[in-house]
Amino acid sequence: MEAYTLIAIILFVTTGAALFNKRLLRLPEIVGLMGTALLVSILFLAFGLIFPEIVQPVCHRVIGIDFSFVVLKLLLGFLIFAGAFSPDTSAMAMQR
Repeated sequence: MEAYTLIAIILFVTTGAALFNKRLLRLPEIVGLMGTALLVSILFLAFGLIFPEIVQPVCHRVIGIDFSFVVLKLLLGFLIFAGAFSPDTSAMAMQR
């Protein structure tokens, strides 16, 4: 499985989880996304018990990823940039 395919699958599942939370659960965004991520992880483990030949290549691909490199070298700039949009500027103006 190619890295781009794995990234596309993860983005698709994340988008579906966010939509599921927004339409049905109506929890806060972070709580709903973490809850659905936990549910998807449990379903993935159960699917792996039933069909191990399908799940094994995905597991080997994920194990091969150096997460410290990915987060610190590739994603940190995007995470900091996205964090700059999250403050409530109107609340900050009120405190001023």
